[in-house]
Amino acid sequence: MSSDHLEMMKGKSETHIYILNKLRASSLKFAEFIQESSVVPEILLLNFPSTTQKLLEAYGNGLLSDEEFWNTWQELFDLSDPFIKALQYQFTPIVQTIPLLRFRNPQIQLIPYQDDQALSLMKHFKEQLLLLTYRTRVTRKIDLTAWKEYLFDEYEWNKSCIEQLNTRILMYLQKTKQNAILYQGDVKSLRQILLEEGYIPKVKHFGRYWRAPLEVLSYLIGTKGLENIPDKCIQECIKAHITYIDYILSTPTIDDAHDRWTGEKIKKSL
Repeated sequence: MSSDHLEMMKGKSETHIYILNKLRASSLKFAEFIQESSVVPEILLLNFPSTTQKLLEAYGNGLLSDEEFWNTWQELFDLSDPFIKALQYQFTPIVQTIPLLRFRNPQIQLIPYQDDQALSLMKHFKEQLLLLTYRTRVTRKIDLTAWKEYLFDEYEWNKSCIEQLNTRILMYLQKTKQNAILYQGDVKSLRQILLEEGYIPKVKHFGRYWRAPLEVLSYLIGTKGLENIPDKCIQECIKAHITYIDYILSTPTIDDAHDRWTGEKIKKSL
């Protein structure tokens, strides 16, 4: 490494960004990694609602069982059973690492960085999607106008949400401490912000992931704009989404369903 490069690195703080996808397998891989890691971060930012701060602390200190933890979470945000079970399925491996991290580093700061309102809006969009999907499956007809309205609103909300999350993350980081961030989604914007603020982002992904049909459509909206995507392409993605949901409904877990769907995609591409 050149002396000029070393000089540039002075005063910069290395920050680890751990990228999770939407599957439980990703959370399991992170849990295994962090338990075996020789270094425990001083600040761990979790992609959980900020209101769960005291709940995480209580669990980390051994004051709550797993069941009590998730029951309290459900009551805190008035979540339906299917919604809390989905969260529990995906994030339990991460939550269960917290007592160990607290034991290894009693001074660790556990900071949930999501805005609480984002959870309410996420519930709103999931309910909208559930209704649109149900109508499409039952009628076997695609209401393209309704789908476009949903896709545009959901994309704009998600874009705004990411901007807010990145701002909140930056607010909690400390350059004099070792930081780690649990993150979901495209990390490009966060990485750029950290570089501009004098941090050295180190990115690690936990698991390969094929985008589900609506995630592909959201990516296309971000790169091309909804108005520039042919109706036929949108309809094909929605049909693929319905097929994807059929896999989920006929398979024990989301991970199994995603693996089955991915396997079929690979077979068709050969």
